Amino acid sequence: MYKQIRAQTASFVRGFYSIINPDWLAMFSPIELQQLISGDSVLIDLEDLKNAFSFVTSCSKPPLLGFAYLEPPFCIRCVQYTNEDQDVGDTLGSVLKGFFGFGSRRGEEQARLPSASTCFNLLKLPNYASRSVLRDKLRYAINSNSGFELS
Repeated sequence: MYKQIRAQTASFVRGFYSIINPDWLAMFSPIELQQLISGDSVLIDLEDLKNAFSFVTSCSKPPLLGFAYLEPPFCIRCVQYTNEDQDVGDTLGSVLKGFFGFGSRRGEEQARLPSASTCFNLLKLPNYASRSVLRDKLRYAINSNSGFELS
């Protein structure tokens, strides 16, 4: 099989080495290197995720989180967005101790993006009118890889 994909493998290695110094790879185990290249398949227990949340809000009801409607990789990115060390481990439950959501009732807040205070594992969510608005705003904030400047 190696002979059949030799050209593709050589191209991948050349491209990989063009952006990462081969000497730096010595610090990674084979498993860590595999995770860097292929990503990670962290298991998400949605009940564990819900139980880890504590809402601090002046709203009559908590913000529309709708995590059950978000795909697992996005849930992980959401947790990473609020977690200073960015390490979510094998499951999310152990990371989420003290993970908070925050809602606001002020109408002008509807246009704001979610923001995070990583020191406190705090995700600040305006009380958006719908799950789709929440999902779109949260997705934009997280995928932009920005900090507080967009909030």
